[in-house]
Amino acid sequence: MKATQADLETLASLAPRERLDPWLADNVRELGDGPLIINFLHGGTSNTVFTVSRGGSQGVLRRTPLTPPPWQRQEHNARGAGPESAAAVGCTASACLCSCDDPSVIGSPFFVMERVKGWAPGLTEGDTVNMAPFDCLPYKYGVPFAMVDALVRLARIDYKAIGHADFGRPDRFLDRQVDRWLSQLDSDPELYDYPGRRIPGFDYVTDWLRANQPNSFVPGIMHGDVGLPNALFAPGPPAQVTALIDWELATIGDPLLDLGGFVHSMCDEREPCRVPQHGSLRVDDYPTRQALAPYYAAGTGADPAALDYYMVLATYECLHRGIQGAQAAIGLLPASSGCFFSGLGLRRVAEAQRIARLVEGLPVPD
Repeated sequence: MKATQADLETLASLAPRERLDPWLADNVRELGDGPLIINFLHGGTSNTVFTVSRGGSQGVLRRTPLTPPPWQRQEHNARGAGPESAAAVGCTASACLCSCDDPSVIGSPFFVMERVKGWAPGLTEGDTVNMAPFDCLPYKYGVPFAMVDALVRLARIDYKAIGHADFGRPDRFLDRQVDRWLSQLDSDPELYDYPGRRIPGFDYVTDWLRANQPNSFVPGIMHGDVGLPNALFAPGPPAQVTALIDWELATIGDPLLDLGGFVHSMCDEREPCRVPQHGSLRVDDYPTRQALAPYYAAGTGADPAALDYYMVLATYECLHRGIQGAQAAIGLLPASSGCFFSGLGLRRVAEAQRIARLVEGLPVPD
């Protein structure tokens, strides 16, 4: 796709060649020693991404966007580079070539990763589009199983053995989750002079999560934002994940939350005639939640009995999408972005309430 003028302006302001060129020459020799080539790859909520090369290997540079979410302003580099190298032990992440904490180089901390070969599902309105032949049955059906395979490999990594015992705070991890997201929601007025809003079903889900929290869990590396657009896949069948990307929300916590964050978009065998509409997937041809959970359990030994809790918590955590609504309300993001993410948050909290009511045997909306 040809770069737009906006792309070129973003490239000039967020990856200034005159400062980036000497830094890469000194610190990332794998890129070669020729003229620096920078290409804008994509921009999102948590990253602005470029490809960089000097005639050798091609790297991927990730830095914060112009308007980063509040939690990322001080943590982008550490959260990006640390788990990338850790998870590479499980063959589910690209290696970090180098990182830079000095914002004077390009205006933000950043890191450079190796570029892993593979295709990434594309996002369109209301769907995630796979590359052929994975866009049709029977190959499409295997894509979610490939993602779960990657989560299994990630969960089985001994994070202490690879030097990441201090990366997160696994003690009382589940105890902190509800209060963490409530605090973030309540911070919008102070950060953005935005009154915020209460979401239908929000209080019910909050109370349900507090009452149904599992008593224990096995700590492990969490990606924190698992979804098909955050994975790269091998080009030919069978479906296989070659890398997980976008690690800015990674931590040491409960890996079952990654599973819940992925499978909540799938169909539920308790409602065989219903297709969930709260995500960015058309899941008619994908396996159900109940098919993927035992597959994960077989690879990890984890007990999938509490899957409903993790799906509810994962959808509840999408409250952080309200930040984009707050940013749009004061002009930091386009109004269309604010509407999209606000709507996404509403739909996902509604789905969280629906799952909780299914567990309790209570009526759910048609």
